[in-house]
Amino acid sequence: MKYTLSIISVAILATVAAFGQAGDPLPHSALGNVIVTGTTPSAGTNEVQTITLTSFSGGTNSVTFAGKSATFVLSATAANSAISTSASNALVSLATIGAGGVNVSTTGTANRVIAVTFQGNNAKKDVPVMTAAVVSGTNTIAVATTTPGVTADGRSSGKGQLLMDLSTGFYYSNTSSTSLQPTWTKLSAQ
Repeated sequence: MKYTLSIISVAILATVAAFGQAGDPLPHSALGNVIVTGTTPSAGTNEVQTITLTSFSGGTNSVTFAGKSATFVLSATAANSAISTSASNALVSLATIGAGGVNVSTTGTANRVIAVTFQGNNAKKDVPVMTAAVVSGTNTIAVATTTPGVTADGRSSGKGQLLMDLSTGFYYSNTSSTSLQPTWTKLSAQ
């Protein structure tokens, strides 16, 4: 079924053509600010990175994220839950992550894999890759991105924010009350 563009859609398209580009908010109008994009809006993806400790023997390790570093001490006999807690405490102590900024889980025995899912202020976006180093101990350590982050369109938009997909003419509204994690719900057809 094909729909025609409404007068408001034509006015918005004309304003974008005259003043802005896709991704720019439109000037304030009776509709408020409307974000425009050239594609269906992305809800984004939380990035997941892993810290792999090979030949795990315990010791002190450091982790750096966005220029800030912290250390965490691990016992060779520590349960995976204790390793997760130690790594999580080190990461949330960083000003670039903060409280609630990561969810950490650990698997393995001889080789421990610490999965770090970014959330909070780093949710729904591409984030820098962490670096890690062994400070003391005989294990080796490596960091890898297992799920690349995808930055959500209108990531900082509040509930009720409008977005228009210029490629289809569809309008979307952010129905999420969660900061930095928009949920775009289609409101209209072209």
